[in-house]
Amino acid sequence: MIESLTLQQLLLQHFAEYLGSHKLDRHRLKVCRHLLSCHTPALGGIAYQCDHCHDQFPLYHGCRDRHCPQGTRLPACPWSIAAKTRPVLTSITDLIAPLFLGNELPAGKIA
Repeated sequence: MIESLTLQQLLLQHFAEYLGSHKLDRHRLKVCRHLLSCHTPALGGIAYQCDHCHDQFPLYHGCRDRHCPQGTRLPACPWSIAAKTRPVLTSITDLIAPLFLGNELPAGKIA
């Protein structure tokens, strides 16, 4: 089975070599640094503890960079996966989306 490779893993393996032979502008360099530090101790985090088994695990902060494929996702808790339950997150978009699904007018023209 082929193991999936994340963008962060790819950068960790090859970014230093790439920088040796290519010049990046400030913005691209900043994005790459964000991608490399995403969900690592460099950005800090919170230690969570399971109520049942008392295992502790760190949940590191994401970089919140719009280019990052993992910067805004919320990981599921290991014990909630075992219990087949997940936290329920609801946003305004989730609440109003059904209003627009069957509506033929663009959302901005609804009065």
